[in-house]
Amino acid sequence: MHNRSSFHCSTSGRGLTRKVSQIAPCITIRNRAAEQTGLPLEAEGAGLAWLAATYRKSNSTPTSLNARTVVLMSLACLAAVANLYYLQPLLPSLAHSFQVSEASMGGVVTLTQLGYAAGMAVFLPLSDRWERRRMLIALELLTAMALCSAAVSPSYRWLAASSLFAGAFTVIAQISIPLASQLSRPEERGSVVGKLYTGILLGVLLGRTFSGFTARYLGWRFVYWAAAAMALAAALGWWQGLPQTPGHSELSYSGLLRSIWELFRTQPAVRRSTLIGAMLFGSLNVFWTTLAFFVARAPYHYGPRGAGLFGLLGATSAFVAPLAGRMADRRGSRFVIAVMSGLSALAFGWLLLTGKNLWALMLGIIGLDVGVQGAQVANQSHILAQAPHAGGRVNTVYMVGYFGGGALGSGLGAWAWSRFGWSGVCSLGLLMLGVAVITQLSDPRPSRMDFRFEIAGRRER
Repeated sequence: MHNRSSFHCSTSGRGLTRKVSQIAPCITIRNRAAEQTGLPLEAEGAGLAWLAATYRKSNSTPTSLNARTVVLMSLACLAAVANLYYLQPLLPSLAHSFQVSEASMGGVVTLTQLGYAAGMAVFLPLSDRWERRRMLIALELLTAMALCSAAVSPSYRWLAASSLFAGAFTVIAQISIPLASQLSRPEERGSVVGKLYTGILLGVLLGRTFSGFTARYLGWRFVYWAAAAMALAAALGWWQGLPQTPGHSELSYSGLLRSIWELFRTQPAVRRSTLIGAMLFGSLNVFWTTLAFFVARAPYHYGPRGAGLFGLLGATSAFVAPLAGRMADRRGSRFVIAVMSGLSALAFGWLLLTGKNLWALMLGIIGLDVGVQGAQVANQSHILAQAPHAGGRVNTVYMVGYFGGGALGSGLGAWAWSRFGWSGVCSLGLLMLGVAVITQLSDPRPSRMDFRFEIAGRRER
């Protein structure tokens, strides 16, 4: 049987480090997951020394971000995410340059995405241990090296390897979001995360546009040289504009990886937010995966270029993301998730009934994108706020579920189109959004992760 004990005492305020060290026996023991997760949980025995060391680090961490730093982080996220999408418009030119099939060049896109997934698995947990400014600068420099390697590629295999490493190193955005959440004041957290989301969404849109236009006039190699220059500029920006932000965990790397599973296994709030994120992104992919099929038929008869132009409507959500974040700060994430998911559900219903009218289709796309992205901002800022000292690992769990839900949505969307047509697609999207809303409302209380402890009778997180 696990023994528990509680003590309460008063302490003098000569600094958090000394306070925690002096009153270690006064900490209430509540959660067995402390050693496995390495979070600022309630601890016992030898774990109390770890807790003191953790808070010795966190005491030196800044508690707010200025507007200049937020803009820097948003632009760095834009540049990093764009690296994943430069390749797509270049595929025909690259296939011609290296004398390979377009299918083979498509494999390079897959390698880039696989590199990105591997980079998240490797680097996001380490962001809870390493000093973040140096880590971000190092990743920017490694990204620049990989992009320069791609720019001088003499062969298809060289480009494929360079793209794999570029994808692995360009995980800056997924490290920046937990960092911004940690450094933001609680009343500004949603707004700050929303501004970073604006950079991410613009990176997706502008990356393809920049690549296509630049390659047309200056060649595809210049695209990679320009991307490398932007990565170097971002590294300089991190060095000058971001304060030192030490990590909070003293776990080994293997311990960090093990703690990811413990987070998912022991924390209902993590599972709940991850499922919501997966269903939101899945519903969006249900639509975008099948849109090209829908507009290829009557009354549109659009080709790939026409279908791709609808993606520009997604720029609307990039500018709504900060507004959704501010709404979450004022009204709470549960309210924003419910409202934005409801908006997306209405958009799917609208598309089901009026999708064959061009203007109605465009309006439905805007509503769907705004709703899903707004709900994502509120959902992710909420879950990261619950565990600021384990943001990298929480974001690892979240993003695995997020992209897993996206893949599920793409696969089920294609199946629904082949079996039931447009009505099946819209019904599937509504179903996934319904799962997200029900999951959010299933807990009558605001979701909280059980990472709490008491010091001198005062509950802290």
